[in-house]
Amino acid sequence: MGILFIYDTMENVEINALIKNRWSPRELTGGKVTETQVNALFEAARWAASWRNSQPWRFIYATPREAAWDQLFGCLMEANQQWVKTASLLILTVVQKEDTAHGVKLGYSWHDLGLAMGNMTYQAMSMGLYLHNMAGFSKEKAVETFAIPDLFEPVTMIAVGTIAPSTQPPAERIRRPLEKIIFNGSWDEMI
Repeated sequence: MGILFIYDTMENVEINALIKNRWSPRELTGGKVTETQVNALFEAARWAASWRNSQPWRFIYATPREAAWDQLFGCLMEANQQWVKTASLLILTVVQKEDTAHGVKLGYSWHDLGLAMGNMTYQAMSMGLYLHNMAGFSKEKAVETFAIPDLFEPVTMIAVGTIAPSTQPPAERIRRPLEKIIFNGSWDEMI
């Protein structure tokens, strides 16, 4: 019923290697990230598309050498704290909820942050760094710890770092087949 592609040829479609090889490791080496690398990550995020060019994303970050590291680390759930200890950089992502200049709710800010994080992810991969996005943190503690104004909302925490050469991606990386996620012109059965 209106499927856009012929599926038995989909596995032969080539996509950018940075996209295909992206994964979220939990074993990071703790190697130092340079100021240039950190700036490149945020510069990549800065150039993401956003609704009405609102650029609603904000980031609070720290390396293990900085005082804010303990504050960011303290917002994580214990299960994430166990493996994040060896990350090289922690980032709290935050979005603006409303455009106060125009009195408009920024209903697409999470989407826009996702675009910014996509840019950051592939910039990181191009530099040999990996990102691991986490929902396992206390938004309330982040708001309190960093005095985040009501106009903004914490969304995720990100661990950034390098992986040891011996670290391998999961043996099986499962993605829904395209026929389960794309529909051409009409809604088909959703699973």
